[in-house]
Amino acid sequence: MPPKKAPSTPRGVISADPTAPIVHRSLFKANKAFLNGVAFSIIVPVAGGARWRARIKTATGGGTLSAAYVRNVTGNAAYTSNNPANVAVVAGTENIMEEDTHMGESLLKLTFTPSADGTLTYLDFMGV
Repeated sequence: MPPKKAPSTPRGVISADPTAPIVHRSLFKANKAFLNGVAFSIIVPVAGGARWRARIKTATGGGTLSAAYVRNVTGNAAYTSNNPANVAVVAGTENIMEEDTHMGESLLKLTFTPSADGTLTYLDFMGV
């Protein structure tokens, strides 16, 4: 019987193990068009991680990037306190949101709410 493989970290899940690779994911396709006031969100697994950073850049149109820790995947019920501060997104500029500790939360919901029509250059997520 062959030896059992060591369990691996599922793709996109952040591990606090210092030997584990840093997670870096592009969350949306480049050149994603968006409309004024029409928010879009994605849930990112952050369980086991110590720190994370989101980088967003729009070619045109700005808005607000917000983050909220989420109770579970199915309900998407975001907690209302102790979430990171919102970040104003200025078109043509890289904007960063980061959190040094997240006290064991497992899921994070990133939401971009545009204040004008525009195009997303990138929304990347990194964590360790």
